[in-house]
Amino acid sequence: MGIDSRFELSGNGTGFAAGLLWKPHPVFQAGIRYKHQAPVTFRGRDTFVFPIDESGWMTVPDPVRPYRTLEDLVNLFFKSQDFTSRVSFPREVAFGVALAPLAALSFHVDLEWDEWSRFGGWQFLAVNDDQNLSPGFTQPLQDFYGVAPDYGFQSAVLVMKDAWKIKAGVEYRPSPHLALRGGFAHHQSPAGPAQLNPVDPTPGLNIGSVGFGYEGPVFDVFNQRQVGELSFDVYLRYSRSALESGMIPGYALTYRSSRWEFGVGVGVNL
Repeated sequence: MGIDSRFELSGNGTGFAAGLLWKPHPVFQAGIRYKHQAPVTFRGRDTFVFPIDESGWMTVPDPVRPYRTLEDLVNLFFKSQDFTSRVSFPREVAFGVALAPLAALSFHVDLEWDEWSRFGGWQFLAVNDDQNLSPGFTQPLQDFYGVAPDYGFQSAVLVMKDAWKIKAGVEYRPSPHLALRGGFAHHQSPAGPAQLNPVDPTPGLNIGSVGFGYEGPVFDVFNQRQVGELSFDVYLRYSRSALESGMIPGYALTYRSSRWEFGVGVGVNL
């Protein structure tokens, strides 16, 4: 027999971010960005689901009636509740440089640090106190079964670690309006082997991408004049994770992921 606790939450929060870009010379640029921890408050409802099988029709003793089915007892004990939760998404610090040794060639490197170690975990607090979680599960029932509703506080521990993202890219312009691009990135996993699970394994990723872009004028061929500007970008990206093994009891599996992405962006200024 198992009981599922299903949360449906929504929320919002505010944060702060600031950046600084330094251009001492057309050949060299450097920038830094800081994003403070962003607390997010959630509110929603927790629904308890008891799968119906043969065990639900089992009967148990009851202090006020001859007997009670197990399903009836569970539904009396676990009542859907309004819950609140609050988490703080990690602080981020990023630094990047751009080097253009030639007018048509530029290199870019970014380093990003995410403070996942202070993320903590999920904590859910019921709006009702323990005495009002399940009014139908009265004191005589609590005394008889030796248990009282105490699910007003639920939590999930997430032991995370700080992680780095390393990104590098190159851009070559064979003409003033055409750009060819390539890049590579490595994302460390914020979760150790003890936290990898089937729902969110978060393995480390290696990402490679190629693309090209066009930015230039748009002409009216009938009147032979420029009517605006067009930007057009296309990219193809492939990401692959390292082979990692989780150590959660019952889910000691080996994880690996790979993904292709294709994107197109178009902008028009008339």
